[in-house]
Amino acid sequence: MKHTLRIITLYLCLLVPCMGNASKDIFKEFAGIIVDTTSGKILFAHNADQSKKPASLVKVMVLYVIFDYLHNGIIHWDDPMPVSHYATTQPASKLNLKIEDYITVAQAIHALIIKSANDVAVVLAEYISGTEDQFAQLMNEYANVLGMKNTWFMNASGLDHEKQYSTAFDLALLGYKIRRDFPNYYSRFQDLHFQYHLHDYASFNTVLKNYNGADGLKTGFTSLAGFNIATSITYHGHQYIAVTLGLPSKNIQYDVVSSLLDYYIKGIQT
Repeated sequence: MKHTLRIITLYLCLLVPCMGNASKDIFKEFAGIIVDTTSGKILFAHNADQSKKPASLVKVMVLYVIFDYLHNGIIHWDDPMPVSHYATTQPASKLNLKIEDYITVAQAIHALIIKSANDVAVVLAEYISGTEDQFAQLMNEYANVLGMKNTWFMNASGLDHEKQYSTAFDLALLGYKIRRDFPNYYSRFQDLHFQYHLHDYASFNTVLKNYNGADGLKTGFTSLAGFNIATSITYHGHQYIAVTLGLPSKNIQYDVVSSLLDYYIKGIQT
C-alpha cells in the first residue's frame, strides 16, 4: 500500500504541479476505492471507510429504490408524478419544474442520472413516501439491508446536511448492487442526453463520456463535498466499481480517476 500511496501522490503532483505541496493535501483528504466486483477483490483503497459528504451520489440510492419499486410493479414507467411547491424550491441543479407540471417516472430517472436534478429527486421521494423525510427513512432501511454500515441519508438530493454521510466503500457497494440487482435497468446509466419540455440536457459525467470501458453510474458535487464520482467499468470480462470522493475540481477528478483505472485495472504505468 505504501507503494500505491507514492504512485498516486506522484500522479497528483504531476497533474497539478502549480499547486506544490497542495497536491499532497489533496491526496490526504480524498477517499477512493476500486473493486473488482467479478472476483470481489479490492484493488485500491484510500480513506475508504472515512465518512464523507456524498453529494449527488445519494441519488444512486434514490434510483435503487425506484428500480426496486418498478421491478415489483408498485410504480410504473409512465406514471405521471405531480410537482409540489416544496420540490420547486430546491436549488440547482434542477429542471426548474413548475407546480402545474407532471413528470413521468421514466423522465425522472433520466433527469436524475443525466441532469442530477434536485427538484426531480424530491418529486420521486414524495411520490413514493409522501414526504422527503419519510423517503430518507426508507433509503436508510434499504442501506441497512444492502450492508451499507457507515451511511446515513437525510434527503433525496444529496444537498449537504450535517447528519448525512457515507463512505467510498459503502458507495462502491451500492454501485455494485444496483448493477447486480437490476441488470435490465442499469443501461440507463449509460445515457448521456435526454429531453424534457423541448429542452436538451447533457450529462456532467466526463469519465463516462471519455474513458474507454466506463459504462455507468453518477457524479456529485457540493462546495463542501468536493467532486465525487462512482464509475462502473467493464474490462476483459470483469466488472469494476471505482469511487472517488472529495477531489477539488472536475479536471483533477477525471485525471485522478482515469490514472487509477489505468494503473489498477489495465496495468498501464505512466
